Amino acid sequence: MNKEKLNGAAKTLLMPIDWGLGFALAHKWSLLTLALLPTCLELVASYAMYHHRLLRQEAMIMFVLTSIANVWLFIASVMLVIESVKGTEISLWRMGLRAFVLLPKVLISYFLTLFFILLGLRAFVVPGLVFIGFLIWAPAFCAGEAYTKRTKKKDQDDVDPEAAAAAASLKPVPFFTDRPVWDLGLVRSWRVAGPTFFSSFQLALLFLASFVVPMALVDLFGDATLGYSAQGAKVILTSFLGAIVKGIWAGTFIMIIPPDARLELGIDSYPDLQKVCAPKSITNLRYEGRLGPQFGVLFVCAVSTWIVVQQTIAQTDMPSNVTTELTKIEADDDELVVTLRMFDPSQEYRWFAPERFRLEFESSESKVPSVPEAPAPSTAEPADPVAALLSSATAPSADSREFLGPSTIVVFDKDGVIMPLDSLSPYDGPIKIILRFEMQRKGDIKRPFSIFYYSFSGPGRALISGELDSTWS
Repeated sequence: MNKEKLNGAAKTLLMPIDWGLGFALAHKWSLLTLALLPTCLELVASYAMYHHRLLRQEAMIMFVLTSIANVWLFIASVMLVIESVKGTEISLWRMGLRAFVLLPKVLISYFLTLFFILLGLRAFVVPGLVFIGFLIWAPAFCAGEAYTKRTKKKDQDDVDPEAAAAAASLKPVPFFTDRPVWDLGLVRSWRVAGPTFFSSFQLALLFLASFVVPMALVDLFGDATLGYSAQGAKVILTSFLGAIVKGIWAGTFIMIIPPDARLELGIDSYPDLQKVCAPKSITNLRYEGRLGPQFGVLFVCAVSTWIVVQQTIAQTDMPSNVTTELTKIEADDDELVVTLRMFDPSQEYRWFAPERFRLEFESSESKVPSVPEAPAPSTAEPADPVAALLSSATAPSADSREFLGPSTIVVFDKDGVIMPLDSLSPYDGPIKIILRFEMQRKGDIKRPFSIFYYSFSGPGRALISGELDSTWS
């Protein structure tokens, strides 16, 4: 096959993302049908997490199951594109079963790719974005290996070692054929994404849009009073929109790989979208290379992300209808032991993280506290990201407020049974909370104090106030 002819034909046809976009829209019902399995699993997982108190290990199992279902959809999308291009009769049932066989290697590749991306984002934003652009195709390479046959190795006695070594050095490394089990597609993805980095990055932006836009829409038009309905709507919208984007991703992958790689899959030319999708109606949308649509997607992603972040911050606040009562105060050596009673009648403590409680002693100069600039570091080891952020804050100046975090936390349900701190919600009924605060200065223990619940929005108003010399029942 003439490689120059193939490359020349590619210039006259649709660009890779536009080809993938047209293919996904033409096969939208097939993609949505394949998405039913992941959607159902995600709905079951989200329902269980919303209505039942799951331990951390149980929540992790739910995450793994939904991840497996999503990776299965990635594989099925790649198979749908390859079989459509090759003109094979498409059977979604047979394709789905075959995708399960390919799951182990693709799943490992998916998790490894996700690990590197999150590692880059955690260290610094730029490395994470680079990893997204370069590693986004790794699972697709592992899925495409199912369409190649292993070559038979010749008898070593009949082969000249020097000639074999010379031939191997001249022959390019294949993209799909005879790849070992430990080749998870990361290097191959890097090879392909290098010359087409911006196309790969645009695909990553579409994946982000498929996640944040539905969540932002539900957050705008829904609220906590909808209960699980809002959560279910998010799952359905993100899953179905994500299925379309996975189809775009798979179609773009087949078009973005070099001609030699397509030949390994049995595709001998850059396919014409009209012929591949016939007799389906094709909408040739031009997206790749056009600044208007790309900036539009970027703007929508930015606005949606801002809405989701603001909603997440609001969900860390204590609801206004939560009642908090101070029932007991006592001193135990150098610790102040505070017992609270709390009741959340509406959200069943889904916002609650007891390590966010903070104690502030009343200043001897003024009984009216000022607004803090930064919280003091806590002596407790918080379990959630918000508390970790608060605990890692820099020490305040001498004239700012000093907040003390609990060193020990014990939570009881209405029957007096201790509740696991990683499984407090949802719970319908009052709870009792015992907080131990280790004194940094012995003289502080007899001073009046206030209890605050810290969130991203700050400490807010004091929940309760008291002092050790008072009488409590």
